[in-house]
Amino acid sequence: MNFKGEQQLREQMGTPRESCVHKINDHVYFFNYFGTSNATLIIGETSCILIDAFETDYYAAEAAKKIKEITPKPVKTIIFTHQHADHIGGSGVYRDTVERIIAHTSASIVYGKTHLLGNILKKRMIHQLGYQLTLEESLSTGLNPAMEVKGKSDPLAVTEWISERKKELTIDGISIVLIAAEGEADDQQYVWL
Repeated sequence: MNFKGEQQLREQMGTPRESCVHKINDHVYFFNYFGTSNATLIIGETSCILIDAFETDYYAAEAAKKIKEITPKPVKTIIFTHQHADHIGGSGVYRDTVERIIAHTSASIVYGKTHLLGNILKKRMIHQLGYQLTLEESLSTGLNPAMEVKGKSDPLAVTEWISERKKELTIDGISIVLIAAEGEADDQQYVWL
């Protein structure tokens, strides 16, 4: 049986997409379809800022090649919009140049017994994200088509925690506002240029 919603999702996902870089302007580039997550590159005066760092070292390395084609400036700052694996897992690729990794603290109170929920939360995530489904069955991972994960997770530790609801920063000549925005994660934040 084929349901209308399934058919619409199949049409939306179409054929597998190749990774691509969209130039927004001379200083901002959007990286799409590098695995199941996206990232944004901002070119500063002497270095680059990367917003999110892909899900694995494989996709981050592919993006690093594209960055070198765009600019010789190194990635010295990474901002995590939140700390799910698909946003931080490739940050290790930039360990030789990155000096600052910024993330937001959790905006909600963590339950004192959260560690006791680990197994049930893992089971819920497996069902929610369809990890037991084949690529044909899962179709998509939200914004991107479902695909086989390549590489391994290699996240770097956060060096700077933001706890304010709104924090204004200037990084390498770029004015940025970080705004706490709980949603997909309790530590989620928006980056406003």
